[in-house]
Amino acid sequence: MKLYHEPSKDPERPQKIQQMLLAPPDDEGMVHFAWPIAKVEDKKGEFAGYAMPLLPLSEYANLDLLLTRKGRELGKLPQSREFRIRAAGNLARRVAQLHDQGHFIIDLKPANMLVNRRTADIVVVDCDGFAIQGKDSFIPGHQYTTGYIAPEAWQQQEKPEALGKAQDLFALAVIIFQLLNEGLHPYQGVPRGKQAIPTDTQSRIGSNLFAYSTPANPKIQPSPWSLHNDFPAPLASAFRNAFRPNVQRPTAKDWVSKLDRAVSSLKRCANNTDHGFWGDGCVVCQQALVEVKVKRPSPRKPPATARRRAQQHPPRVAQPTTRTPRPTTTRSGSSPLAQIVSIGFFVLLVVGYFAHLHNEKKLRAEWLAEIEAREQARQEAKDRQEELEALKMRNAWREIGDPASAITVHSNFHELPVPTNAFSRPASQPPEGPPPIVPHYSVGAFDNYRQLPILGYSPPNIAWDYHRGEVASMITLDPLSDDYSEGHQRYSIGPNHRVDEWLVHPASQALYTRKCGFQMNCYHLARTDQNGEERLFKVLDVQANDGTGFRQTIPPWHFAIDANDEHAVIADSDRLRIFATSAPEKSLAELAYPDDLQDMRASDLAITPDGETIFVALSRYRNFGMEFAAAVLEYTFNNDQLVLTTRFDEIWPDDGSIPAPSVVVSDDGKTLVTGSYHDLDDDSSRYKAMGQTVTAKVAKAGIHIWRRETGTDEWSTAGQYTLPRQDLLKTPDNPAAFGYSLSNVFGASHRFNLGLQLAPDGKTLLSGLELEHTPQHKTIARAWILDLSAPQPAVSHRLQNTIHRRVTNMDVDRINPFVKLSNNADEAILGSAIFAKDSFNRNPPGLELSLTAFRLRK
Repeated sequence: MKLYHEPSKDPERPQKIQQMLLAPPDDEGMVHFAWPIAKVEDKKGEFAGYAMPLLPLSEYANLDLLLTRKGRELGKLPQSREFRIRAAGNLARRVAQLHDQGHFIIDLKPANMLVNRRTADIVVVDCDGFAIQGKDSFIPGHQYTTGYIAPEAWQQQEKPEALGKAQDLFALAVIIFQLLNEGLHPYQGVPRGKQAIPTDTQSRIGSNLFAYSTPANPKIQPSPWSLHNDFPAPLASAFRNAFRPNVQRPTAKDWVSKLDRAVSSLKRCANNTDHGFWGDGCVVCQQALVEVKVKRPSPRKPPATARRRAQQHPPRVAQPTTRTPRPTTTRSGSSPLAQIVSIGFFVLLVVGYFAHLHNEKKLRAEWLAEIEAREQARQEAKDRQEELEALKMRNAWREIGDPASAITVHSNFHELPVPTNAFSRPASQPPEGPPPIVPHYSVGAFDNYRQLPILGYSPPNIAWDYHRGEVASMITLDPLSDDYSEGHQRYSIGPNHRVDEWLVHPASQALYTRKCGFQMNCYHLARTDQNGEERLFKVLDVQANDGTGFRQTIPPWHFAIDANDEHAVIADSDRLRIFATSAPEKSLAELAYPDDLQDMRASDLAITPDGETIFVALSRYRNFGMEFAAAVLEYTFNNDQLVLTTRFDEIWPDDGSIPAPSVVVSDDGKTLVTGSYHDLDDDSSRYKAMGQTVTAKVAKAGIHIWRRETGTDEWSTAGQYTLPRQDLLKTPDNPAAFGYSLSNVFGASHRFNLGLQLAPDGKTLLSGLELEHTPQHKTIARAWILDLSAPQPAVSHRLQNTIHRRVTNMDVDRINPFVKLSNNADEAILGSAIFAKDSFNRNPPGLELSLTAFRLRK
């Protein structure tokens, strides 16, 4: 039984234990896991812990002890090498059992395992820390241990829990290597020559310093006590794949089959039956003969002055003597030999004195050099610490907010229609006729994650947001069961409709899309009901084909529909217009933007449900943001009259920030959120255009909260929040013009302060996406949930997902990440749509749609 000292400390625990009870690993009637079998409650009926199977602990020892000879002696474990190989195979079996159920250990290490002293069977303990795939939710595991963290997580400064199965497979390979190699870690070795390598194991993992690779690692060589040269080829190959960057690691089941074959081919040593080997001779016996010579530095002699000071002379004591008269001699009486000896002694004395001076000078120089070296080392350590602190501050934004609880993960590959302009067709091409319908990646408004509304359409080309078929339909996705069900709502919208900002109105079920013309630019807002009636609201004059072939651009425009589907609001290039949805021929009211803002373009639009309060965000972006400006305007619409009531650029707080072109409003019109930029700076080193380094404007993205004061209807700031990540200033993409990039698969602009979503009550905000690209063909997408009910906005949750920028045997054409908040702000989804094609037409193009649903409230 396991009882928690503070059961309420982690409110996720009761749900996790419940899901573990519903989804135990298939253990074939054995007891290999300390898995919950019942919840334990206190006298008040509150959760206190859980019960688990009773194990005969006297028959088991910690797997840590099996790694080394001394540990085996302490744990009373067999010294047999075959025993350790069997234990490794049993460990792989336990991991495979968990993976079959969708569970991940994450904190996989020997300390979490017990080994049977007689059978080498493995029991897994501390199971409540695992990542659990329950019947109706996925609960991550947040524990991990250095020395077993996969290099991709360490390099990307990502928590291992985000890797899931990949983290388990790395740690499993490390433990198997230790069991087969007398406890040596695969990243434990000897530096080659004078190579400087990290001293700790986890940093070596992060630097990909696998010491036993083939070809040899140029920075590190194997330990002289290693047995790896005896490994059979299948095992050696598996270890290389497990520790080589960007290579698929062996699964737990792969290890089971390889280790079973290795045990059957193991040879016994004639001298010691505990020894085993696969090669020509017993490597364990040979290991005992290994000698490593260590060069010890000779002790330094103390300086001469110190030696002289150390000599002690006894004090002189006067002794009574009998004076004996000396014979008188003359100078001429000195013998020549005595004179030569005297001169020689004097010369030696002089030479010794100068040698002493030279030695004193040399020793002093060495002493000063040592002091200088120590000071330099101390300064370098200080500089490194400051760099680490600065790096930690720069990367702190990644960990802001508690990770939201993932409910479920969905991924599905949808075959796309073959492009109409393809010159060749794969054999699997669908027959001629109406093109098949596939789900568009943008998700509509939803109340429950198990009923996600998606528009089914047929694109004319890979990754295009245009419809080419005759009919579009509504599809409902249940991510938990991976079920796509097509509803009865079908719309005859025909070709040339752009569907990336589609809207099915809840009151009328009419579908709103942009309708496009020459060069796929959009000039009309189209309203299509289920009877096939189409109403067009003219936004811009349709441009004619001038025959030049040059790309013609149009300014962006945005639309919104009131709650009763009575009025359509359109913010176009230079004015705001209101239409009656029943009479699209002429606007009811229109008003041009202020004269000093005419060089800006519409970037965002928000309205209250009654359509009487309207907010327009305008922006100008030129010269890589060096000529950036934005403004937010408030209008009121009453009695068919439009009135400009507030210019937020005129009441903007003097806090060093500037407006960003994004705006959202609560249903009651009393809470407003606008984007902002803070700490603006010029960057002339990081960004390039056409291969040349350019100067670009960078800033930290943030938001400003506004409240409408009761009685005066005037706006005042009610707080602000800034994400501490400095990056390029950005504006939303043009939703009315055809845009396609050959150099960037991420076609849309994403930042924390763009694409904001506000709950109807104005208390919860979902930020825009921040993307972080890593060298390993991965992109980490993050968004944040902010609580606006407090005096100052605060982050309550972080949504995070990893996008893999590769599809097997396909070329990625475009990637569209997306994030959506539920209507009640209890749930959110974060996902991506990857459009891929086969350049050799071996496979039809496809859409890989992946998403994770998160629970935001208990």
